[in-house]
Amino acid sequence: MGILSSVPRASPGGRRLARSAPAGPASLLCRTRPPCFPYPVGPRVIPARRYRAAVTRRREKKRRARFARAVGRDDAGAVRQLLRSGFDARGPDAEGFGPLYAAALAGAPAVARELLRAGADPNAATPGNDGTGGTPMGAAAAWNHTEVIRVLLAAGADPRLREGPSEDDRTPVEWAVRQGFREAAEVLRAGAVGTPTAGPGEGAASGR
Repeated sequence: MGILSSVPRASPGGRRLARSAPAGPASLLCRTRPPCFPYPVGPRVIPARRYRAAVTRRREKKRRARFARAVGRDDAGAVRQLLRSGFDARGPDAEGFGPLYAAALAGAPAVARELLRAGADPNAATPGNDGTGGTPMGAAAAWNHTEVIRVLLAAGADPRLREGPSEDDRTPVEWAVRQGFREAAEVLRAGAVGTPTAGPGEGAASGR
């Protein structure tokens, strides 16, 4: 029996199908004979809410992949399109890192600027699932991305903010000095003059 020859009917409650559907790609069934909630997977049926959740996860995964490519090219236009499609400028990825941290780490100033315009917090720390993350400014300083540092400073990032609560966690200036990045250290020191100390979540207030 072909996948399109028999479409299962919904139960009176609308939550489950009355009988199982033939095996095959449910996405084809959905495109050809809508509506298709809930959709069949082989011999069993998945409730509509689980189907919607699965679709949302797949959509977000695709957005994250597109974002990663845009960061690699420093493509602000691509990021702008993603933001319009619902991409979260502040939400962490599967590894626990925020989009702004990823842009700072990769040295993508145009992408960082676009994320900040969309509401990303320049002081937000994203430790990552393995604890190796930190603040966007710390990432930019550790990898000598001076232009990203300037973008973050303009958005109100605090160059004196440590990457964590421990005294062993470094400030951006300490990262730049440790790595021998003289220009980055000078830009950070200049930005620290007259900058009120801000904590994570307070970047917008400190920069305006």
